[in-house]
Amino acid sequence: MAKSQELERKLTERSTLEQAARVLEREAGERFETVLDSLISAAKSGELPMYNPGENFRRDYTAEKTKRVRDFYEEAHSVDLNAWLEANQPHVKYRFPAPPMTAKGSTDLPEVDRPVPRQRWQEDKIKAALRSLGIDIQAMPPNVPGKRGSKSLVKAECKKNEPSAWKGGTVFDKAWQRCLDDGSITYKKD
Repeated sequence: MAKSQELERKLTERSTLEQAARVLEREAGERFETVLDSLISAAKSGELPMYNPGENFRRDYTAEKTKRVRDFYEEAHSVDLNAWLEANQPHVKYRFPAPPMTAKGSTDLPEVDRPVPRQRWQEDKIKAALRSLGIDIQAMPPNVPGKRGSKSLVKAECKKNEPSAWKGGTVFDKAWQRCLDDGSITYKKD
């Protein structure tokens, strides 16, 4: 099964706001940041129902002390995303696939995949950026004075591809250090 078909299958029932924004970026040609900001605002205001992964009890951000919507964790149902799009963005033609129906007419809810934990996601992005730059993750070249090293190149690549995920002065540095500490990336030994 192609990657996009597999993603569509997984997102048939529920998706994180980050995943939904990526799909709308890819399928409808919308700007990821604009879509994500709109979805987060809708979740905060209660216009877009949100759920914790694997749970069916709706979150109420208006009643919670913290109104932080974790775009990489909490999930929205595809039918709710479609209703929100219809009401708020009618010119966007893309709609999320409807969940499969059983013979009885009720939805056959697929097993919900938990989103990848944020730290592991960051570490995976660092390793993917190293590979895309042609750098061996188990034998990175040592830093040379006056030249950009592997860390600097990867940091620029990560921030270029996912700027909202690397906000904060130490987010990337901590993720890089975790990769070094667990041995998933290493510098070349002389």
